[in-house]
Amino acid sequence: MTVTRYLTRRVLTATGVALLILFALTLLLDLADNANELAPSDTGDSVLWAYTRAAYPVVLGGALPAAILIGTMAAFAQLARNNEITSLYSAGLGLHSLILRLLPATALLGLAYFLIQFLLAPPAEVAAAAILKANAPPPPAPAEQDTSDLFWLRSGDLFLAFADASLDGRTLKTVTLYERGQRATLRRRVTAATAAFTGSGWTLTQAQETDFNHSRAIERTDQTIALASGPPPAIIQRMVSGAKLTGLEATREDALVAWGGRLSPAFIETRRQQAFAAPVTALIMVMAASLLANGSARHPTRMRDMGMALMLGFGFLLFAGILGSFGHSGFIDPIAAAWIPPVIFLFLTGRLVLRDLR
Repeated sequence: MTVTRYLTRRVLTATGVALLILFALTLLLDLADNANELAPSDTGDSVLWAYTRAAYPVVLGGALPAAILIGTMAAFAQLARNNEITSLYSAGLGLHSLILRLLPATALLGLAYFLIQFLLAPPAEVAAAAILKANAPPPPAPAEQDTSDLFWLRSGDLFLAFADASLDGRTLKTVTLYERGQRATLRRRVTAATAAFTGSGWTLTQAQETDFNHSRAIERTDQTIALASGPPPAIIQRMVSGAKLTGLEATREDALVAWGGRLSPAFIETRRQQAFAAPVTALIMVMAASLLANGSARHPTRMRDMGMALMLGFGFLLFAGILGSFGHSGFIDPIAAAWIPPVIFLFLTGRLVLRDLR
């Protein structure tokens, strides 16, 4: 028990120092990246401070896995430098025993990462994006409509863009609906001056429809077009008002996950599954860093072990980020996007640890 407490304290202390440094660096880079939107104005630094308060959980969650890896590596290197690793091995404790005795620290770090990803990061991300959008400098007036200034929603192969909406979310202005066909080709486009929610669907007025599902485009001009499916007004309200989500509340509102953006089913489910996989992420980082437990006082950090630990840790973060992006966009299943990287890298780190036990 004394060894467990000692190892836990050393790892948590080193991880805390690494997290503080990585958090500060990541936050500074994020602020520099959004300098145009956060530049001081008549309101002084209130916008900068508001963005910092809103974004810090996202930055904290992004920095924590790397901090666990670097902090645990530093703790093992220091133990090896002080000949403490050799003493533990002489007392009959092998590498597997050290990992088992670090399970309390791993569980605590995994729980912290889960709570950040599940409860704090989702509303913080929405709030930070709303601050950036509200303070973005207005673009010069283009000759044609600037689609970057529109609100966008997606549901499967349907994409909806509108320029403005009423406060209750039941009326849209300058509406364009795109329907994507096979191989991501444009199948249909509908433009309308306004769209009104009738309770059972949407009615588009002054509408013009272009059908591309033929050898040549066919245009039809109708006064009104009925759209049975469409985003609920509650989603429109959230988008135009910038209201933030509390936790992952959208996962509990079936009507709100029908259309896309940050409220899309794929994005929310991928984030939810990634939060559930957070404890496994912490375990992977600790197991990867444990490769440095093979050091000694003369060689506390062998280059081969350090390189392998860094390659495993940051390789996992890169792979998880790529698959997470695919999951957010709906390209692959959210469960697969969130769980394939931890399963693969847990297997790889486990094999390396078992190899060192032989």
